Amino acid sequence: MELSKKVSYLQKLCNKFGDFELQIIKKDDEGNTFASKRMSMLKLWSSDDFMKINNIEEFANTKTGQFLMNANQRTKLKNEIILDFDEGTKKQIYNMAMKAYDIFKDNANKIGIFETNRGYHVHIIVTDEIYQNKKLLEMLFKILGADLNLLHDKHMIALEFEKHWKSSKEKKLVYGDWYFKEIFM
Repeated sequence: MELSKKVSYLQKLCNKFGDFELQIIKKDDEGNTFASKRMSMLKLWSSDDFMKINNIEEFANTKTGQFLMNANQRTKLKNEIILDFDEGTKKQIYNMAMKAYDIFKDNANKIGIFETNRGYHVHIIVTDEIYQNKKLLEMLFKILGADLNLLHDKHMIALEFEKHWKSSKEKKLVYGDWYFKEIFM
């Protein structure tokens, strides 16, 4: 992904939803997995390196620019529910994602289905009232067969519109709508 588009996208998400953390996960030539330290988007944004953002080539050579260029994971946004479906055939997984979409569409501020490395993520932004009802969310996750790990706010997920660290497959929007997608169109 082009650095200027990525920075624009991450800044807009941060402006709209507040701080979130980013991380780099990758494999080296021998197949060993490397995970960077997590970094707050607000801290990255307030770094001295960001003063060079008007010159994207110069910014790309800074520590912050390099981190942002390679970041491929993030934590959830404020009031974001992420349902991860990756068990079954591709058609079964897609049908589960569409079922979740249908359940949440009338109560979501924004909802999008992203194709991931092995399946689909359904990203949903909901009201505080829905998000705070953890028992209801856990029950819905179980009924839908979604990964319960994504109930936790600090769980890292593949960054949308970015290549996955294992497969190099881009996490792309395949149904619905998502914030600031026009940056990538």
